[in-house]
Amino acid sequence: MKRIVLVLAFAAAACNGGGQKPDGSLDGDGDAGDHGPVEGFRLVFAEGARACGVFEDFRSWEKELELKGILHFRPGTVDLPVDRASFTADLIEKVEFGPGRLVLTPKGSGTFNHEFQDWGDPQYGCHHYEFAQSFDLQGGDFEISMLVDFCLDGGVPLAEEIQVGEDFSEEIYQLSGVVGDGSDYPNQHQRYAPCEYRDLPLYVITAEVQGGDRAVLHKRHQIPVAASGPCNIVYADVIVDGQPREVDDYFLLVYAAQHHNWNEEYVVLLDPPVGDVHAILLREHDLWQPPEKMIYLGAAYQELRQRDLQSYGEVEQ
Repeated sequence: MKRIVLVLAFAAAACNGGGQKPDGSLDGDGDAGDHGPVEGFRLVFAEGARACGVFEDFRSWEKELELKGILHFRPGTVDLPVDRASFTADLIEKVEFGPGRLVLTPKGSGTFNHEFQDWGDPQYGCHHYEFAQSFDLQGGDFEISMLVDFCLDGGVPLAEEIQVGEDFSEEIYQLSGVVGDGSDYPNQHQRYAPCEYRDLPLYVITAEVQGGDRAVLHKRHQIPVAASGPCNIVYADVIVDGQPREVDDYFLLVYAAQHHNWNEEYVVLLDPPVGDVHAILLREHDLWQPPEKMIYLGAAYQELRQRDLQSYGEVEQ
């Protein structure tokens, strides 16, 4: 995989805004024009601000694992001026990608390109910022790009700042990525969102087999009116061959499902493994029928064996 293009499209439902390069400096060229009293906007990244890759319809759990990743934002305030057509900024402190958690190094500073779009009425236009930065991925390119819009209502900004915290931001509703040429959807398409979905309803899944093996999973899920709802496994408490494990590592918890969240798959990776067991898998079937077996996976995540579930249940907390 020689080239990965990651598109981060940041846009608030009310066209929210953001603001200063973390080191306080701006390097830019050009003039974006005079568009009223607004001097600029701000993006404010808290300590620990991040976003995680999340599930996409019709993708296998193996592909979900392959595309896992975390974007760690550089803490500080990023100013977005309205009087420059371009300027540099470093938003991303670290990129972790894939199950190997590859840490990618930047090839240089990121660049914002800015333009004002008014569609005939500058009092109701939007400032459009496009960000791009390249990273090295095992000798290939990893390019991050981001779109941010800040809109005016009667010449007054609807918002001047977006704050991004550890669990991302409710004001940012789209953060997405494309791997390669993007022709293989959804296997080359990735969305980024809160790592823990703390504002979503919590469901607790309990699965037990005869002999004592058990898995208790905490699932954050918004049941949709239509299509699929956002979902992630954020915690697991499992017992395998008498050995208890608590898992809350994003990279060790995998969720996959088809459209409408049908045929859900839940995988808990065990690091270190328990004997020859490196992961356990619970798999729904026939659209919404609950799992019937606990599936044990080996070092290459191949199936080792299955055990019938003695009980299975899911309750909302």
